Amino acid sequence: MGLDIGIITIQYLERPTGHAYEFAKEMAWGPNVYYYMQGVGNNWCAFTQRQVLQMLEDFTQEKGLDSPAKTEILEWIRSLPWDGWQDDFALGAGQEDEDRDLFLDYDDNLDGGLIELHFNW
Repeated sequence: MGLDIGIITIQYLERPTGHAYEFAKEMAWGPNVYYYMQGVGNNWCAFTQRQVLQMLEDFTQEKGLDSPAKTEILEWIRSLPWDGWQDDFALGAGQEDEDRDLFLDYDDNLDGGLIELHFNW
């Protein structure tokens, strides 16, 4: 086994606005977010499409947002540079997230697309 060393490059995305900005804050430090690396003022998180769509459902219900607000957030979510986003993805088809290890058990047929994000504040 050898030691490989790489450089992490971050491509900052356009900052969302409105309800999408509030949802992005939830993604950055919400109670159901798994951070695999964090420091003062920033963290790195990986998400499956299933996780983010479930977060969207929970967020819109908790905040009492209407359909146009949910659509605004969903458009922002879909605009992110996903690896394998699935347009016809059904939320109810997979295992509960707490029963899975994202990197070992990830299955795009069950979980949809995958994205890793860096949040900095």
